[in-house]
Amino acid sequence: MSNQKFYDVTVPTVIKDCEGISLGQDVFLMNGFKKMKEPEKVYRMRCLIMAVCLEGECGYTVDTISQSVRPNDIFVFRKGQVVSDCWQSPDFNGFVTIFSYSFFDEAVKGVAGLSSLFLFANEHAVHNISDVEKERLVAYYNMIKSTIENEMLMYRHETVQALVSALLYDISSVISGSYRRSSAGTRAERIFMTFMHLVGNNFCRERRVSWYSEQIGLSPKYLSETVKSVSNRTPNELIDYYVMLELRVRLRNTEESIKQITEHMNFSSQSFLGKYFKEHAGMSPSEYRNNTK
Repeated sequence: MSNQKFYDVTVPTVIKDCEGISLGQDVFLMNGFKKMKEPEKVYRMRCLIMAVCLEGECGYTVDTISQSVRPNDIFVFRKGQVVSDCWQSPDFNGFVTIFSYSFFDEAVKGVAGLSSLFLFANEHAVHNISDVEKERLVAYYNMIKSTIENEMLMYRHETVQALVSALLYDISSVISGSYRRSSAGTRAERIFMTFMHLVGNNFCRERRVSWYSEQIGLSPKYLSETVKSVSNRTPNELIDYYVMLELRVRLRNTEESIKQITEHMNFSSQSFLGKYFKEHAGMSPSEYRNNTK
C-alpha cells in the first residue's frame, strides 16, 4: 500500500485547475467534464460539490465506498469526505456546482428542510432523478451561470445567493423523498444543522453527546430527541458514523500506524480504538487494513 497524501479540494484550487466560471472565491460552475487530471489522487473535500450526470458514466470511491454514476444521477460531496479511484467514460458529461462553506451557510440561512441534503450526502452519495427534475436543475444552473456572467448586474452576489437558495430548496425537496421520517419544525431543523456542523468539525476530538449539547445550549436529552426526530438517528449514531468513516479512510489510504491514528482521533489508547473499531466494523483495524490493501 502506497503512502497516500490527501489533496484538499477548495473553490480556489478548482478555479486554478479547471475551466469554468466563478464568483470570487465562493462559487464555481463547471459545464461539462473533461478527462480528470490525476485520477489516482486521493481528494479531501473542503467545499460542497453538487453535480448532475447528463450522459455517459463515471465511478469513484467516497469514504471507502465505491459508487457509480449514470445519466440523471445527482451526486453530492460534502466537506470532509475523501474521494479516490476516479474514472469516467469517454462520453461522460454533465454540470458541476461548487460552493465554499461560508457562501453555502449564508445561502441556506432560514432554509428549512436542508437537513435532508446533509443526510443524503452522508448516506446516499448518488441519487437518481426524473427527467423533469433534471431539467429544472439545469434551468437553475443556467440562471446562476448567466447571473455570474453579467458583471454589470447590481447586487450580482446577492442574486446568485438567492438562486442558490432556490436550487438547494429544490434539491432538498427531491432528496427528502428518500427518507421516511416525520416532519420536523424549523427550530428542530436548525438544531440538527448546528449539531451536524459541530460534529463535522469536532468528531476527531469529541465524541460525547454532552459536549455537543453544551455547545448548542441544550440538555443532552433534548438534543437527542430533536436529532432523532429529524434524522431517525441518535446523536451517538451520527458521531460514530463520522468517526468510522475517518478511521476507514486513514486505514485504507495512509500508512499511519495504529498509534498515530489513535493519537489523531483522540482515543485514550490503541486498545480502546481497537475495541471501538471492532464493535462497529466486526474486525480489528489491522484486519481491515490488510483486507483493503
